Amino acid sequence: MISKIIFYIGLWASKKSLQAEYGKNIYSSFAKESKKQFKHIIRLTPDIGNSIFKLNFAFTPCYIAWYKAFLTLKMDNDTVICWIWKINENMLLLIPQNLLKRYGAKVYLGGFRKKAEAHEIYSIQKNYTSMIIKYGIRILTIILLKLIFINVE
Repeated sequence: MISKIIFYIGLWASKKSLQAEYGKNIYSSFAKESKKQFKHIIRLTPDIGNSIFKLNFAFTPCYIAWYKAFLTLKMDNDTVICWIWKINENMLLLIPQNLLKRYGAKVYLGGFRKKAEAHEIYSIQKNYTSMIIKYGIRILTIILLKLIFINVE
């Protein structure tokens, strides 16, 4: 659910800048293709439960959908990466500056810090710590690569 919200906020937040740079037709094509990609990718995205990384993970299907949609518009990799960065910036610009400065880090890091200790205890109890260290990065990389290179019909 949160991924879907992030996805549509990102599309909406970047609409003006993409239209200014490339025109309404290109934005329309980008929006249509990224929606198609997102619908496919979100079905394949595993639920990681109430993990400390849940919010960060929620961005992954959005990034992949946008990335693949930009590539269908024949953009080079550097341009695509710049636009994904701009989409993130545009989403942050939706938050009033004074609120972002005052509460942004506190809300994000505060929640992260509060969950960190409980997550660490849970991981130790379930013996996940050694598994995460040993397999976590490899597994996440494989999942992401599979999602990125899946052909959408």
